[in-house]
This record gives sequence, C-alpha cells and structure tokens, in this order.
Amino acid sequence: MARVFTPDKPVPQRPKSGPQSFGIELQQPKWVVKNMHRFREDPQQAEHGVAALLHMAETTLPEDVDAVLEANGAEAIVAAMQWHPETHTLQSLATKTLAALAAHSAAARRRVLEAGASEAWLEKSPA
Repeated sequence: MARVFTPDKPVPQRPKSGPQSFGIELQQPKWVVKNMHRFREDPQQAEHGVAALLHMAETTLPEDVDAVLEANGAEAIVAAMQWHPETHTLQSLATKTLAALAAHSAAARRRVLEAGASEAWLEKSPA
C-alpha cells in the first residue's frame, strides 16, 4: 500500500506592518528614543524618530503603544519639539504623534500631558 504524503499546514507569517506586525520587535521604541537623544542637534533625525514613533502608535497593538510610552517616547517627542521649534514639519508630526499616543487610553493621555504636552496640541492635531 502506498503512503500518501500530506504536507504540514502552512503557518501564517506575521505582516511587516499593521496591527499584527513584527516591526515593533525589530525597531523597539527604546532604540528610537535613544537615537533621538543621541542625534538631538539634527532636526531631520528628530523628525525621523517622531515619524517612527507615530507609525508605532498608529499601526501596532495596544501593548506596543504602551512600550512607546514606557520608553519615554512622549517625553522624547516634547523634547524634540523644544530642540527644533523652527522645524514646522517636525512640530506638526510631533503633535499628531502625541495625539495618537494620548488617544490610546486615559492613562496614556495622562502620561502624554505629564511629559509636557498641552491640551491644545492634542485637540488641534491634524488627523
């Protein structure tokens, strides 16, 4: 009697972006925050760091947003706004990121406000 080969069921791979992505494991928020402080003189580096944190805040799981806050992401964003007040793109991106973090939960909103964000930033942020 011949044996029939049945392949194993395929294991679905996690997507590279989106709510179930593995991106947060590759680029952890603590490294983004560390590099924002390390290259604080460069507005473009600050902008890239804020953009990375925005991506994490908008496209990952709630636990990942908590990881951004635990890595002092909100504090780093407010600091970047203070380092480069003349960089309008950074300012806009930063307010959008702070609003995205604050929208996560009441505790997250409190953490963002304690980091130095103002209520006006969170309300006027472009969606």
